[in-house]
Amino acid sequence: MALGLTVWPIFWVMLILTFVSSTSSKTSIKLNEEGGLNNAVSNLPGDLRMEDIMHQINRFKRATRS
Repeated sequence: MALGLTVWPIFWVMLILTFVSSTSSKTSIKLNEEGGLNNAVSNLPGDLRMEDIMHQINRFKRATRS
């Protein structure tokens, strides 16, 4: 149980940092291509990013159950 309390928060932080870095690199690419911050941000909705994060968390949980 103590291991789970240690491992899960570390996993969540690593997962979130992974998505933040990939999202920010996509944002910078879109900024270079489109030339504006408003266009880039509107193409990356927050709900979609959160859905991707939750999908990855659920995938990891299923993988660790077996």
